Amino acid sequence: MKKHTLHFFFSSVFIISIILSQSATIKADDPDQISIWDSTGPGSDTLTIQEKVTYRSLSGTCTSDRAIEHITIPTITPFVPENPNGTAIILCPGGAYQRVVYDVEGCDIARWYNQLGITAFVLKYRLPVDKHFDSRYVPLQDAQRAMRYIKMNAATWGIDTSKVGIMGASAGGHLAACLGTDFNKQVYTPVAAMDSISARPGFMVLLYPVISMDSSITHIGSRENLLGKEYTQEMLDEFSAEKQVKTNTPATFMARAADDYGVNRGNCERFDQALRDAGINSQLNIYINGGHGVGICKAGTSDLANWPRDCQNWLVSQGLIADSFYISGVREVGEWNIKPLYVYPNPVEGYAKLAYSVTKENFVDISVFDVSGRRLGNLVNRHHTSGIYEIELKKSLFPSGGIYFVKLNNNNMVFKQKVIVY
Repeated sequence: MKKHTLHFFFSSVFIISIILSQSATIKADDPDQISIWDSTGPGSDTLTIQEKVTYRSLSGTCTSDRAIEHITIPTITPFVPENPNGTAIILCPGGAYQRVVYDVEGCDIARWYNQLGITAFVLKYRLPVDKHFDSRYVPLQDAQRAMRYIKMNAATWGIDTSKVGIMGASAGGHLAACLGTDFNKQVYTPVAAMDSISARPGFMVLLYPVISMDSSITHIGSRENLLGKEYTQEMLDEFSAEKQVKTNTPATFMARAADDYGVNRGNCERFDQALRDAGINSQLNIYINGGHGVGICKAGTSDLANWPRDCQNWLVSQGLIADSFYISGVREVGEWNIKPLYVYPNPVEGYAKLAYSVTKENFVDISVFDVSGRRLGNLVNRHHTSGIYEIELKKSLFPSGGIYFVKLNNNNMVFKQKVIVY
């Protein structure tokens, strides 16, 4: 089990950070995958390609990192929480329409949704680069079919059909946005009763998404894999989701980092503006740093690691989940005369820890206070030898959501860590 810690250098004596202990790991064997078609997807029956799974080198807190190629049998993998709340979401991992980054932008995020009571389904969709018949439509065919399949079987998972959303990351974000704007487009011939069910998502969550096919902002690799190198302006417009927004496009949450040089920020900005122009609820969060393709487990202690917290708050505001417990450690700008740092816990993990380092023998006192200065409890009050120490921050320490402070006192020097409880 891996941990990822960001250290705050308060003095030569102490380093304080918030870290987490992983409570949900990604297993080598996923729950049973469910085929959303009878066998291969439409237009894939003549292909002789074999599905390929590549296990990539691990980084961050990831416990698995698979990339899947040459898919002919699309599936959904259900991740069901202990106490489902009726909300569900389909996850479309990215991979530039060349591969499906199954764990980092799929299974790992699904387990976080489970902690919010949301039932999650990871979609393993077909890739246009494999030259299926009508290849540019096969990802949308699979997304529509997955939505219809889940709605048809909603009672099996205790799902409210009006609360089935779609999430996509990178090129998977393009797929999700296409479903959100073109859910009624007939991209395959109906073959079963479920194909009459609306494929409209109840909401959308887009993580550093590709949105547009416009040459000035598109991700060239994703566009070429989707449309090929020869295309018409009509095709570019059809697959530019910002040009397909309608008044019934679902409410949308988007997140990306300012230093994401993989996908141009204009993708999010144009989509956000198009949604607002159509009167659609849209929240676009652009974080200081974090890069591209990180999901949750590779976000580390970057500012982009804040996206799950903000997404959680947005889901609450949309009535999709109840308010729930979440601890975040925050360094306030100007609190110390050093460059401010930020850290947000990996939300997949079950509880937070306060970690501190003692570089020489000292007496240490650590307590929790509310914003009024009222002391809520003592965590540590003893002599320490040098070393690294950890304390669990449990929900019982905090009476309710809000802002708290963990104060560390060492030889009359006080160091304060702000803690936000959601």
